[in-house]
Amino acid sequence: MNFDRFNRLLAATLTTIAIAGSNVSTQTGELQPLWSITVEDHQADGAAANQPMRQAWSAGGTCFAISTAVAVHVVDAASGRERWRWNFRSHNRLIRAGSVAVSPQCDTVAVGGDTNYKYIWIAKRTGRPASLKTTGSPTAVVFSKGGDMVAVRTASPPADAYLASVDGRLIAHSDIDTFPIQWPYNTAHAGDPAGPEFAFGDAVRLESSGVMGLIDHSQYSDDGRWILRLSTPPHGSVWEYVSLLTPLGALAWSKTIACADAIIAPDGRWALLRGEIAKREDAAAPDDPCAGSLYLLDRNGTTVRQRALEQRGHLIALPRDSDGFLFHDASRLQRYDLQFRPSWWINAVGDADVTFAPDGTRILIREGTGVRLFKLPRPPSG
Repeated sequence: MNFDRFNRLLAATLTTIAIAGSNVSTQTGELQPLWSITVEDHQADGAAANQPMRQAWSAGGTCFAISTAVAVHVVDAASGRERWRWNFRSHNRLIRAGSVAVSPQCDTVAVGGDTNYKYIWIAKRTGRPASLKTTGSPTAVVFSKGGDMVAVRTASPPADAYLASVDGRLIAHSDIDTFPIQWPYNTAHAGDPAGPEFAFGDAVRLESSGVMGLIDHSQYSDDGRWILRLSTPPHGSVWEYVSLLTPLGALAWSKTIACADAIIAPDGRWALLRGEIAKREDAAAPDDPCAGSLYLLDRNGTTVRQRALEQRGHLIALPRDSDGFLFHDASRLQRYDLQFRPSWWINAVGDADVTFAPDGTRILIREGTGVRLFKLPRPPSG
């Protein structure tokens, strides 16, 4: 074998990989972005200039939308280049982007208002935008898989869900439990088998974004059968409740925990809790509950593994990866396995916005106006 030729080919291959920003060759060390961009508009003034930016993937993962105080930018996921934008401030200076969505075809965007602006706007790449007034404050907006319908959740029960066509025509207005769309996997809602179909992640976003009593957050296994719920009582109690529901809707276990954070494995076989689990029903509140531990629990609620926290941060479930998780502290996203051993990481400040592509293979991170896309290493069992 000609080793000189082999080494030249190897060097050329490694150079190509480095230029492309690929990170699939290793599952340890710092990941490098596929690309990085800046999304910034300069026409904002007054209170609008402080409006938070929002981001959302298309259902197919070919593009994503990022809203500023001025416009919605639709960005091509493969290249990081802007496909088009809707400058809503030039259309109506009152529009506020409290939530954002982009159609699967990447040719239409939807913007939900906030507590001070109870409207939904839908804008196509070509043509005039349409609006829909809501009774409550919009909390989530998503497109159907076909891209011809928009579903909206508001914070005004009981009739807190809206279904509209992309031209702004109201089709349905009801409570979330009887909302006439197809609910993937989820039998807790009556839905409508003949209604428009929504991606599972978008249906979950609708369900978990409204006012739902004590329930602040619900997470699902990838097949939608196992549900992890985090409930916070009113009146600012330090104690919260994490519970696991079985595929039949029965309560598998419930834990009382202070400073709670919780995620469920994609395959539903474990849950990970952060905080301080109460040892007794009448336990006194800990002095510093957020300096607690990580608890790995099985489906029976048994603590399989426990580790004291070394730094403050929050948990993020990794799509497709039931053998690990992310812990986001003040400076980085660190992957750990279920033995709590670190592997790869991404440098990202603690308040960075993190969203996964629908197929779970990429992660989009926004810090201020800077946006980076990373390809996730293949899970060990993937």
